Amino acid sequence: RSDRERELSLKGKQLLSAGMGGALPREGWLVKRGARWRTWKRRWFVVTDDGVEYSASPDEPSALGTIPAEAITAADEVKDNAAGNFQFTMTTPGRVFELMAASDEDRAAWVLALRACMIGAGGGGSGGGSGGKAGKRGTVETGSDGDGCVVM
Repeated sequence: RSDRERELSLKGKQLLSAGMGGALPREGWLVKRGARWRTWKRRWFVVTDDGVEYSASPDEPSALGTIPAEAITAADEVKDNAAGNFQFTMTTPGRVFELMAASDEDRAAWVLALRACMIGAGGGGSGGGSGGKAGKRGTVETGSDGDGCVVM
């Protein structure tokens, strides 16, 4: 683990013990790489202690995707990015979400929020051995089949 990862992990734990201290909820624009077509699209993300939702815009009535906190197993900054942008990943049992923030500070804040979400859910993972089950479009539902996939 790098010093930066240890620092973010410690900050996440401190925020959790202090009632999240402003790390959650977090909402704003990120750019997300698609699972099927691999194109980058701007999406509105909301991270709460319950999980992550994203939609085409903040005014959109229905989310394009919902990931419960229990399904998030990791949130990491992408190092040595050749494109020079501010990428990071959010990992679930069925997919690694590739995301991009507007700045280095913004990326660090999003990673911190995702880690606080994971800590609030008991450390992330699938929770007691139940994997994910593909449900409605863009949703991870806990189930017993262990695939944890997200349908886009």
